[in-house]
Amino acid sequence: MPHSYIAYKRADEVRVGKLVAALEEHGLDIWWDRELPNAESFRDSLTSRLDEAGCVLMVWTKESTEGDTRFVLDEARRGYERNILVAVMLDTVTIPLGFGEIQTIDLRHWKGKASDPFLVDLAEAMRAKLEGREAETPKGPAARLRRIAARSAAGSIGAVALAAMAFNAFGLASRACTIDALQPGLSDSCGAIGLGERPSRAERVAWDRLEAGSCEALQSYINRFPDSPKSEQAARLLLAKNVKTVEEWEEVKRPLALFVPAGGGGKSGAIERARGDAEKLCRTFGSGSLYRYKGAEPVAQTWNCAGNSCSFDGIAECNLELRSERAVETCGTR
Repeated sequence: MPHSYIAYKRADEVRVGKLVAALEEHGLDIWWDRELPNAESFRDSLTSRLDEAGCVLMVWTKESTEGDTRFVLDEARRGYERNILVAVMLDTVTIPLGFGEIQTIDLRHWKGKASDPFLVDLAEAMRAKLEGREAETPKGPAARLRRIAARSAAGSIGAVALAAMAFNAFGLASRACTIDALQPGLSDSCGAIGLGERPSRAERVAWDRLEAGSCEALQSYINRFPDSPKSEQAARLLLAKNVKTVEEWEEVKRPLALFVPAGGGGKSGAIERARGDAEKLCRTFGSGSLYRYKGAEPVAQTWNCAGNSCSFDGIAECNLELRSERAVETCGTR
């Protein structure tokens, strides 16, 4: 039987090593670039092993779908063109254009055991490619549904619905997670076991409580739930960030020197005479775009009175609004 070739990013070497070890327990002959002899031409050897492979396993991760992925995607395309490509997903990622219809085994929740039903499904899918036949129906999703149904409270709608999907309508399981009449409990149950790309209850509640348009809230959600299906949507909203300038006005006071000459009426008369002068002085602030005039108040600091005739040195206390601008980031709507 020919060997299987693994296409992956070097940054995922440790995780891929665990995957190789588990697949070898199922009797598969796995070749990956760690087996290259030191003196052997790297590129020529990869090409030769790829051409000789009976199955190409593409490992989808954040590393293999972001940044410079040209080389690993070229390996995947060669397997696709020969109809020997199988894919496995280790992270919640958007599969690159052109590979969405390829059978992809979900190992995002895999704990490393070779006996895991999803790992068994992967081994079967690879063996089918090697033998040139159709793969058997995957058993992993049904096994996961049976476990969650067994753990659920007896008679609960979520347990009954999940059991029905597992045993009677497996092919429609993912779509069934969105049945309107059983929401949100059914969707939450699906999310708890990683079925149908649905968020768990905690993820859904946190998503619903996000402040609309808040970039900071979206980033916080991604940090808290990096593997949530909603985190992918949050990342898209962050990329659609919009920055606009918001004008704000703050109440401030500004003093201007004020002198009121002597006149009748005592101190009260001097204050009344000063009001018009204070207003004229303070209105000069409103001639530009930085301030808006709101009012003025004369304040005496040094009095000089002779009988009923008073003058004073003081200030015109200008009541104003100061203009400022603030950049506001918004990140789309949910």
